[in-house]
Amino acid sequence: MFKLSYNQQSFLFAHDLDREPLLSLPSLAALAERLEPLGSYYWSEDAAAIGDGWGAGRSRHRGLADAVASIAGSSSLIMLRNVIHDPLFGSLFSGVVRQIVALCGAPLRDDMLEARATILIASPGRLTPYHADLDTNFLMQIAGDKRFGVLGQTDRDVVPETEIEHLLAGEPSAMRHKPEFYDRATVHAFKPGQGIHVPCFAPHWAENGSEVSIALSLNFDLKSVARRARICRVNRHLRRLGVVPSAPGTRLRRDALKSAIGGLSREAVARRFGRHIA
Repeated sequence: MFKLSYNQQSFLFAHDLDREPLLSLPSLAALAERLEPLGSYYWSEDAAAIGDGWGAGRSRHRGLADAVASIAGSSSLIMLRNVIHDPLFGSLFSGVVRQIVALCGAPLRDDMLEARATILIASPGRLTPYHADLDTNFLMQIAGDKRFGVLGQTDRDVVPETEIEHLLAGEPSAMRHKPEFYDRATVHAFKPGQGIHVPCFAPHWAENGSEVSIALSLNFDLKSVARRARICRVNRHLRRLGVVPSAPGTRLRRDALKSAIGGLSREAVARRFGRHIA
């Protein structure tokens, strides 16, 4: 399943990290205390609706460790980032990364730029808004249950090329919520011990059940996505000039030229647009 479907479609898999003591709530509160001075977190106490997109991440007066410890009584979503570099958690997550890479084989191993680990802790009933990510993702549920919906990243009704361009340009809420296409989504009843693979650009959302949710997200930044970002940078310039550009993957020679130009400075890119390369 991993080698066949990696970055092509979402799929479920099993894991045993739900039995790992390091991923208990008291242990994660201690991790949060270590990470807060580094700024390696996202924290929002605002209730969210599915179409809200990503907020800036706002918190009130409490410390991050206290917010984790008391998350059952709030409406929070907390993301502890870069935990693969933590001295206690690093070896555990590095081992899981190696297992994932081995299962996926060359398509991931040869395309990978960097692996990252993020722990997501959310209050009962908390909803994670509809969005898509630039990285390819393996999400593992540790505690609590949730409903997890995902749509196909190649469906251009759901994921227009222009929204991918905006996402690659740094707009985290670029994917617009389109409830009229929900009948195309796969919705999973997600429980501890289950994992799901979410390909790059695949829109997804989640709604927690009645307990605190803890999940581990392993994220892989890819060379192919970095190349696509360079191509889309050029395509955005072309759209500003009134040109409808070819989508990445449809004209390989033009893609190669766009990738080269897209890696230049902003001024150099602008100078190149005396001749259209759509």
